[in-house]
Amino acid sequence: MVEYLHLHIQRVQAATSAGVPYAGLYFKPSGGSAERFMVCSLTKGQNSIDDMRDMFVGTSFIMLPGDQLTAVTYDGSTGGSCQYLIAAKITEFDA
Repeated sequence: MVEYLHLHIQRVQAATSAGVPYAGLYFKPSGGSAERFMVCSLTKGQNSIDDMRDMFVGTSFIMLPGDQLTAVTYDGSTGGSCQYLIAAKITEFDA
């Protein structure tokens, strides 16, 4: 059971040419195709050091055997860098 999700992006060095950095979570049910579940991004105008964005989801859902939760990051900027945090609280129950 997934109980909590958190995405965080923080620009730590200004980009030479600002792109759009993002962090995301994709959910793929067993036998299905991956769907973008949650995305957090900065805009092209957010190119200053310490520009940041957070996203939290505190609701829970059940993952069945074979389901996948995949974390991804991307930064289309040239130069500069971002710091990413992707976290999930997952509880497994034994039968």
